[in-house]
Amino acid sequence: RHRELCERAVDPLEIAAALEAHGVTDRTAARYRHRDVFSLAEEMYARIARDTATPAPPRDATAPRARAGWILLGLLPGVLCAATAAGVRLTVGPAR
Repeated sequence: RHRELCERAVDPLEIAAALEAHGVTDRTAARYRHRDVFSLAEEMYARIARDTATPAPPRDATAPRARAGWILLGLLPGVLCAATAAGVRLTVGPAR
């Protein structure tokens, strides 16, 4: 019933939180011969077979061209501000 939860969990506390969210109390855990939900979660976590191989680190999928686009987009407000200031100075002239 909770297999997917146990397979995705990174530690027993995550399982305990989900069990409590599903309404499992210490009294329910006692029916399974555990003193509380946390010890039940620890056993559930230990019983699930896990792939012990560490996953390969993700490759940097962003191309340099895409990064350049983000950099230019970040610089755009500053360029527009400088262009506006230059335009105001050219059209209005010096202050009186």
